[in-house]
Amino acid sequence: MEREFCPQCGTARTGALRFCRSCGLDFDAMQPPEVRPVTAANTSAAVPTADQSRGSGVGRRVWIALGTVIFLAVVAAAAFVGLTSSGALLPKHDVSGTFTLTDTSASFGGVCSGSGGYSDIRLGTNVVLRDGDGKLLATGSLGAGERSNATRCVFIFNLRNVPEVPFYTIEVGSRGDLSYSLEEMIATGWSIDLTLGS
Repeated sequence: MEREFCPQCGTARTGALRFCRSCGLDFDAMQPPEVRPVTAANTSAAVPTADQSRGSGVGRRVWIALGTVIFLAVVAAAAFVGLTSSGALLPKHDVSGTFTLTDTSASFGGVCSGSGGYSDIRLGTNVVLRDGDGKLLATGSLGAGERSNATRCVFIFNLRNVPEVPFYTIEVGSRGDLSYSLEEMIATGWSIDLTLGS
């Protein structure tokens, strides 16, 4: 026989006693619980079917995947814009050049470098390349000079990873800058020959 328990305090009913021995509840006065018939209508409304559950999960996964794709696209676009504005995606070239110093009033001795008014032209003098807006593109320095005759000294320089821009300006030491277009740089094979003195 199935035991009956007090719905108020949970104490088991003893024998045929009418009242709960713990809280005094009248067992006989209790209404029997309402039993709802189980039908297809109310079970389908309360419990989702396998297809409904599967569809809900698929929908969430689709939205998560779509959000991830959009986020990655925004990050990639921002990175592309940043690299483009920095010039990182532009073609790069090495620029080679010579700087010839001619000083007819002096005879170069053992060390081939300028003297007097040209004393700033020597091994290690800065070479600076900028774009048309003055933005720094590359820096280098003059190598050791070589005499081509008693009054002429030729220095070599190299500038690495120079991006393609519409215009360039180059300056050796503080001797003022000279300008070149991109077309001129391409035509000369990315080589610049500079001279100073007479």
